[in-house]
Amino acid sequence: MTIKLGHCRWTMPEEQIRLNYFVVGILLLPIYIRLMGVLGQICILTDAMHEVLAYEQKASLLVNVRDPNKAFTSYSFPSKTIEYMLSGTPLLTTRLPGIPKEYDKYLILIEDNLPQTIASGIETAFRMSSEARQSLGNAAACFIAEKKTPRSRRKRFFALFQSGCDESCIAMVCREI
Repeated sequence: MTIKLGHCRWTMPEEQIRLNYFVVGILLLPIYIRLMGVLGQICILTDAMHEVLAYEQKASLLVNVRDPNKAFTSYSFPSKTIEYMLSGTPLLTTRLPGIPKEYDKYLILIEDNLPQTIASGIETAFRMSSEARQSLGNAAACFIAEKKTPRSRRKRFFALFQSGCDESCIAMVCREI
């Protein structure tokens, strides 16, 4: 099978390539049926997040790209970023103004969503050894679990409160948390 993205082409055995679309909600079904017809890929209908997580954990690479030039990207943080990072699978994503710099070392970043940039990012990811990719995915999962889940944030907040930090200190830290 030959994959073409922008000006890049890869030829790989079909059993090594699988592109899954996950549909949550029946209203999106017609869109995904059209995509399947055009791309000849697989569509999985599910409302169960644990099923999606199992697929994410089996993947070699997760991809979530957006147009960084859209105004809303300065004020938004893609929730898929946290979901994908928690899976432990490496994530290729676009550098967006709304994603704090502290995430950078846990992601495979590209600067835009042009096909040739995405292709280059995929090539970069697969030039890494599988151990290096797995290590990156594991580090991302640990980072999110330890620093960014509601439970970890509550623990940090209560630790500050118990340490005798006054209201102004807590207000300053809450912006960071």
